[in-house]
Amino acid sequence: MLLAAASFCLNFALMVQISSFMNFLKEDIGIRPLQYGVLESLREVPGALTVLMVAMTVRFLEPKIASGCLLVFSIGIAGYYRVTSLPSLVFASVVWSIGFHLWVPVYNSMVLRLAKEGEEGHWLGIFRSITAASSLCAVGVVYFFADLESYRHIFLLAGAMGMVGSLCCLGISSEVGTLDRPKLVFKKKYWLYYLLTFLEGTRKQIFLTFALFAMVHLRETSVQAVAALTAINTVAIFLSAPSIGRWIDRRGERRALTLNYIGLFFIFVGYAMTTDRNVLWGLYCIDNFFKVFTISLTTYMKKIAEPKDITPTLAAGVTMNHIAAVTVPVVGFAMWETFGYHVPFIGGACMAVASLVATQYMVNFRAVEKAEQPA
Repeated sequence: MLLAAASFCLNFALMVQISSFMNFLKEDIGIRPLQYGVLESLREVPGALTVLMVAMTVRFLEPKIASGCLLVFSIGIAGYYRVTSLPSLVFASVVWSIGFHLWVPVYNSMVLRLAKEGEEGHWLGIFRSITAASSLCAVGVVYFFADLESYRHIFLLAGAMGMVGSLCCLGISSEVGTLDRPKLVFKKKYWLYYLLTFLEGTRKQIFLTFALFAMVHLRETSVQAVAALTAINTVAIFLSAPSIGRWIDRRGERRALTLNYIGLFFIFVGYAMTTDRNVLWGLYCIDNFFKVFTISLTTYMKKIAEPKDITPTLAAGVTMNHIAAVTVPVVGFAMWETFGYHVPFIGGACMAVASLVATQYMVNFRAVEKAEQPA
């Protein structure tokens, strides 16, 4: 319950940032496309260094690390209240990014340790529903504050929620964590997990960066509309995530990710072929819903990794995910300004095809279990 509360608080703060940030940049800061690409690349640098940050904190138990992560995250989010220039914007973004990206592997590790064997996907789905509920609360707050002259005050509220989450983590039992883990893990047998998380980083950046930018800057989507779309997404995820997690436990990761990447291919082709606002809104909602299937990457890692490798391997996955995230925004927006808005989305479609091919190399654990059952 404490972990769920901490997750609720962090995701509330994060969704406040996501729902209002693009309009904040446009209306308060007046940022240009290439500047935004540079900002996103710098913000993602801590994600690429996650494996090193986990190694530096190896002497601390996961609940204590999680508490520190949320504290740093909260300071960065609240810092947007004082942002007046691009350098201060970058500084606040990098600070909260450090806390958030160290939180991700530690949080997933604690969920996996708490879940019963064979029910990891179901419990990850339950926690995804909890974060969806917090997202719904967050977009409600953003919608309420959208008519104010400035969005800055909601960043203070988001930072306060993060602080509450940090206190919740302090109450989590130390039995959830372990000090018996290596500092760094990069093993050849985990190569497919690394590759898929790297490709997932590309998909995530196209969704978070280019799709939102296209809606706000090309089709003048208001902050209220972004909040409403996010609300639709979160309700769908809240209702479906536990069932999807249970389906992944039952049917296996390969089938789930195959369905995911086929869907993403058509979504990115749709982004590339249209600038119609209603179509963009629909694609944005479908794209967001498909994120639930990435639960499969975490459950797959649990099945192939040694128990002591779980936290550092998740950290290595976050690092691989963000190697793409550091480069994609700058390269993508440079190509956007040179060749047109559709180019990054064509690249996303190619990423979906590459991910689909790589997924077919995954071990089908459900088939293996059936083969091992006595006749």
